[in-house]
Amino acid sequence: MDIMDNALFTNITLHSLEDGYPVLYPPPLIWSNVSKDEIIKSWKNVARNLKRDPRLNKICLYIHIPFCQTKCVYCNCVSFPLSSFSQLDTYLGALKKEIDSFHSLFRGIKFSSLYIGGGTPTVLRNQQIADLIQYIKGKFCFEDYFLFAIDAHPNSLDSGKLRLLKDLGLKRLTIGVETLDKKVLVKMARKQTRDSVYRAFTQAREIGIPYLNIDLMAGLPGQTIQSFVKSLLMVVKLHPDIIHVNPFLPDKNTLFSRKNFKFTQRDIRRRKMMVDIKRNILEKFSGYKSIGRAGSALSKEAINPQINLFESPDFKVSILGLGYGAISYAFANRCYRLSTGINNYFKSAQLYNGYKMNRDEESRYYIIKFLYQGINKRKFFKLFGVDFNPAFKKEISFLKRNLNCLDSSLIFRPNFKDKKQYFILSKIFYSKKVMNIFKSKYSVAKSRINDIEHQDLDAYIEEE
Repeated sequence: MDIMDNALFTNITLHSLEDGYPVLYPPPLIWSNVSKDEIIKSWKNVARNLKRDPRLNKICLYIHIPFCQTKCVYCNCVSFPLSSFSQLDTYLGALKKEIDSFHSLFRGIKFSSLYIGGGTPTVLRNQQIADLIQYIKGKFCFEDYFLFAIDAHPNSLDSGKLRLLKDLGLKRLTIGVETLDKKVLVKMARKQTRDSVYRAFTQAREIGIPYLNIDLMAGLPGQTIQSFVKSLLMVVKLHPDIIHVNPFLPDKNTLFSRKNFKFTQRDIRRRKMMVDIKRNILEKFSGYKSIGRAGSALSKEAINPQINLFESPDFKVSILGLGYGAISYAFANRCYRLSTGINNYFKSAQLYNGYKMNRDEESRYYIIKFLYQGINKRKFFKLFGVDFNPAFKKEISFLKRNLNCLDSSLIFRPNFKDKKQYFILSKIFYSKKVMNIFKSKYSVAKSRINDIEHQDLDAYIEEE
């Protein structure tokens, strides 16, 4: 590989990882201003495709509630500490106006799933939750067996709220636990107790919410291997349907990084040990099976494909994201997000930035997203109507020069040494347009090549 290619690919990877979007293509770092009219035009194109072939084209609805009780030190989500419940009323009013500005584009179209994340969506009061869900269902149509999922903080749950959510059709509840270590919770500014976790989970199970997931974290500042294992074993005893163990990634959006704390090589090694231990505990001794992306499931029934459609290689999937902090993805048309501040969002003064997609750019994103596990050439042709090898002859040749690759009639899969190598070398699939934009914003001179050391990436990469 040319030394300048190596430096450029590494530089792009470092900036994307620091920004918290290592795989999203094109990286939000290079998005530019886009008008509301252009966004509406993009969704009209998607709507036509959805009506033409609903078996191959899917759309999901994501709602973002960007408020929490406190802002945890490790959190890289778009979220703010809640100052008052009246702030929620103001936000919900602005969210409904945003819903109103889009819903008419999707008449006659059925969404496959509704996912509400944040922040902490369950910081909403019961009446606010009921009103929001009823408003959404009144504006959008959903498939008969669509999946309704929501994220929650254990302190924000009680039996009344859980019963309400079940009555509203909730199918999957993910409880963010992160750790049960009191000292780490204090250090991370997270208000939570072991009792609140147990109470929320057992009440949700008793009330009959079909699928219950728990999120944990590995490598939190101050977390020891012993305390991580203790938290994991206590969670395993609850038998959640899926356990996610997310490595702490100190990207620039976390308070950890904003306060100039450092994540050292020792921290990285300790985090990796925790992930390795997690795999042994869950998948060798506790009956869980790996489902990728830091998740382990107790049964096949718990893996509902509708909530992870965007990670499926079988469909053309669009995501309509609404609310401050949401990212939208109009397949083969445009990816975008709000660029206005939250105070302007309250006033419905919405500005956006994004990137115009087309079939070629979409196929490149597909390749980048699935290259690590391998590209199924038949599925690729079904989605994009082009043969993989002839269309990307130059890129395939590049990877074969630098790696051992499986290249059969059905599968193309490079033998990457690790995720770091995958993140770097997959940049060969960036289009010339995207690469030129990145070069103009983040140039790499030969004199800087030695400054871009691969170990700088380690802190931001999830262990397998």
